[in-house]
Amino acid sequence: TRRLASLCGKRRLKLIFSSTCSVYGARPNEIITEKSKIAPLSLYAMSKLIAEESIKKNCSDYVIFRLGTLFGLSSRMRFDLVINKFITQAIQDKKITVYGGQQRRPFVHVQDIATIFIQAFDHDVNGIYNVGGTNYKILDSAEIIKKNVGCNIIIRNDMNDQRDYAVDSTLAERTFGFKNGKNIEFAVEALLWQDRVV
Repeated sequence: TRRLASLCGKRRLKLIFSSTCSVYGARPNEIITEKSKIAPLSLYAMSKLIAEESIKKNCSDYVIFRLGTLFGLSSRMRFDLVINKFITQAIQDKKITVYGGQQRRPFVHVQDIATIFIQAFDHDVNGIYNVGGTNYKILDSAEIIKKNVGCNIIIRNDMNDQRDYAVDSTLAERTFGFKNGKNIEFAVEALLWQDRVV
């Protein structure tokens, strides 16, 4: 990333970088904005933060998107992401396993992310923008999938995930016209259709 940022800086090219809201760490009692304190908890989040600093240092024309948790049908599916995993469990196993469930997450569809990346090329702005989509409690997202697929929910409290945060995407909405247009129900229908075709 440092080399790419340096090259873009020298050639005066715009760099659009995919970072993560994970750089903020756990924030159970607040809504995260771009001004919130940085406190990465994982090596992944730390590596993204270091990449961000390299971009700011080496490139004058950049947009950094700090993304929420992506979901949705794509050509290279990630089944380790919460919504995709839950939908797959619901379809295949007729049950969803939820660890804890009261943790909040900002969920955003991969198509909405693709749209804002394209829009970033047409806007003469620089800076860092949260793109979090819709904030759900993990259990609430499982309930939506249950309603649309028909399955059971199993709640386990022996391995509770401590990551708990909600994100404010207002700045991205105002700057790029970002719209969180694709919801969980949309993703469920797309994966159900894919399952029927296969």
